[in-house]
Amino acid sequence: MGLKYSTIEFYTQIFFLVICFSSYTQSSFVDKVYPLQQDPILREKVYIHTNKTDYFADDTIWFKAYVGDTINYPSLGTTKLYVNLLDASGVVIYNKNIFIDEGTGQGEFELNSAVSSGKYYIQAYTNYMRNFGEAYHYLQEITVLGDTDLEDDTGEIKYDVQLFPESGNLLEATESIMGIKAMINGMSADFKGKIVGSDGKPVAHFVNQHQGMSRCKFQYKAGERYTAQISINNTLLKINVPKALKKGVVLHTDNSDDTYLKVALKTNETTFYDQIYSNYTLLFHQNHQIYGLVSVARLDSTLATVKTDKNVFLDGVNTVTLFEDDRPIAERKFFVEKEHKKVVSDLAKLRVENDSVTYKLRLSRRDKPVEANLSVSILTNDTRAYDEKQNLRSTFLLTSHLKGHVENPAYYFDPTNKNRKEHVDLLLLTQGWSKYTLKRMIQELNPRPKFEFEQGFELRGELHGPLLHNRLALIADNYQVIDKVNLKKNRNFDFKNLVLYKGDTLKVSYLNWLGKFIKPDTLRFEEKPEHNIPFPRVPKKSSFAIVDHGYVEAQDELPLTYETGTIALEGVTLTDRKLSQRMIERRALIQKYKPMVPDIGQYFNTPVPENFKERDLMSFLRITEGIQLVTSPGVISYLEGPDKKLTFLFVDGRMIEPPELPASVFINMKDVANVMIGNKFAPMLGGTYMFVQVFTKDSYRYNTAPFYDQHIVKDGYDMAKEYYTPLYVFERSRPLNLLEVDWKPNLKTNKKGEVSFKIAKDEELNGLFFSIQGFSNGGHLISRTILTD
Repeated sequence: MGLKYSTIEFYTQIFFLVICFSSYTQSSFVDKVYPLQQDPILREKVYIHTNKTDYFADDTIWFKAYVGDTINYPSLGTTKLYVNLLDASGVVIYNKNIFIDEGTGQGEFELNSAVSSGKYYIQAYTNYMRNFGEAYHYLQEITVLGDTDLEDDTGEIKYDVQLFPESGNLLEATESIMGIKAMINGMSADFKGKIVGSDGKPVAHFVNQHQGMSRCKFQYKAGERYTAQISINNTLLKINVPKALKKGVVLHTDNSDDTYLKVALKTNETTFYDQIYSNYTLLFHQNHQIYGLVSVARLDSTLATVKTDKNVFLDGVNTVTLFEDDRPIAERKFFVEKEHKKVVSDLAKLRVENDSVTYKLRLSRRDKPVEANLSVSILTNDTRAYDEKQNLRSTFLLTSHLKGHVENPAYYFDPTNKNRKEHVDLLLLTQGWSKYTLKRMIQELNPRPKFEFEQGFELRGELHGPLLHNRLALIADNYQVIDKVNLKKNRNFDFKNLVLYKGDTLKVSYLNWLGKFIKPDTLRFEEKPEHNIPFPRVPKKSSFAIVDHGYVEAQDELPLTYETGTIALEGVTLTDRKLSQRMIERRALIQKYKPMVPDIGQYFNTPVPENFKERDLMSFLRITEGIQLVTSPGVISYLEGPDKKLTFLFVDGRMIEPPELPASVFINMKDVANVMIGNKFAPMLGGTYMFVQVFTKDSYRYNTAPFYDQHIVKDGYDMAKEYYTPLYVFERSRPLNLLEVDWKPNLKTNKKGEVSFKIAKDEELNGLFFSIQGFSNGGHLISRTILTD
């Protein structure tokens, strides 16, 4: 029997729900979904722009952080970003709290001997992002250069081949499209293959198209079963093709047109003649924003097309879900690149002076200037120290909408890659989906947030002794009032939304009605426990298993697959390096004392023998390090190390001035937790001197508190340092193409869309590489690499 082709055209330009319904059932569906748009949940995205991706062991990782909201505007809800440096096994080596102001912040990780060569990862997230799971946290790979071998010790080869029917299912007697994804040890691999029926005859052939992904088209005959035969790495794998549904509707998207998206609804005759009570609805959404709803009602043919103007969609990854009554039955992701959001960048050499070159960067959109906040990394034009696999556009528009690892996402945003649009559609075809109910989908689209936006830090405590007043003031060392609160009846106090930096010292005082400070008798501060987000690791598999990724229940325990949120990382599943106990202890000390001494990585721990526990600090320093206390009438006291080297003493991060030395060096060693010593260059004195960092035990610090109980901030923001050019750049001890030229983390274009900056003039440089990243208050995303001669 011949069946007709049906076309439904949907041209709406309206951002919110467009509702077309023809029955009470459809109206009920709208009633359930529409309230989501009244108070849609927001979302945050993070991108970290680093000055390089490959570093030396004595390098500094400089970075600029960008935090955006749902529609890529700078996020105003968050002022705190958590940034971690992880090793290949997921151990947190360093962590930073970055102050975010109007969506941006800056920081650095200073590498040292505690970090060996190999693969590392920068992880970043906000407190609010924890509502959506760690699979959506930002993760970027970097390399510390060296000779460490990161190959798998066992040499085991793990194959992972996955089959993805478009929209989730295959349907009998219907032409279907199926995505194929193949990996070896978690990384994409070249392959070819075919689909064969039970008679062994092929019905479709396929070959790797891009990064271990391909697709094929075939018609699934009723009652037949098919097998995929994949040839990969000289190995033939046979995988059962997911069994087709006898009845149902599947989706196919055609995203080739620049103006319209075509969504085809395909069914078979069995379904067509048994749909008396079925109503179909297409729901268009992006994460937690719903912006289109189309009723198809009863199908009047086995093939219907919904044609949608792309202006209604949001920039980046979008999703269309097909409902049969209230039940989702098919889903497909597709990508939309909004032309009116694209920014054109132009970089020109403005002038050359004796020791510097000035460049001018200009940004425009449709010939109108764009004001943006930017960061620029500058290297040689043949650099081997910068491998841009991620950029701000790929992060905000692609990977922030997907669970799991995407290989080289920046590829899809490079206009020189002519097949990039076809390949990003292939990527989205191989994302898969899970079956769920409308109720669950609504919960997923609009979850109740457990974690709020963070606007600074919180300082809690409790007062002991007599209550003199009911008002407290938080004051800095210079007695400037930071905040005021009323004391609660239970003697607890709570200062919120504080802009505090690690190492800051604070005091709490009563504040009487005349505005005078009065010291409390006793108070104790409550430390806020840190939250540690587990590093997402791919579980190891002992052998290859046949996986059927068809129509699965969401609560099922799924096997290894990217649509479940597993993140596969280069080297993570292959590497389980065991650290020496000494290395682990050194990392722990650096992590512990970094809030007090930001450059603690330049110091080394000096163990305290058991027989020194009852002696004083001066005895310990004299016997173990040869340090003497020089003091005589009329001479300022000072410390002198070997070869009469001037030595500076710090206790708990505070430098001990000469008048304090005689008392401070006789601290009992039983009150000392650690002694760390280093030789450092002192710019003010023009030489290298010995520095001794002494850290006392908590009980000692509490008993020797000053007039006001002083609190040293441990859980505060990390103060960003000003960028400096590393010494090896001047020494030329390393290849030019592994060096950085400059790093400009804080550039802002003016109302003309222009900003100028200088870099040092170097006659040895034949050309430069500029990596430009940034965004504007209007949601315009800038990711551009420029090479100059």
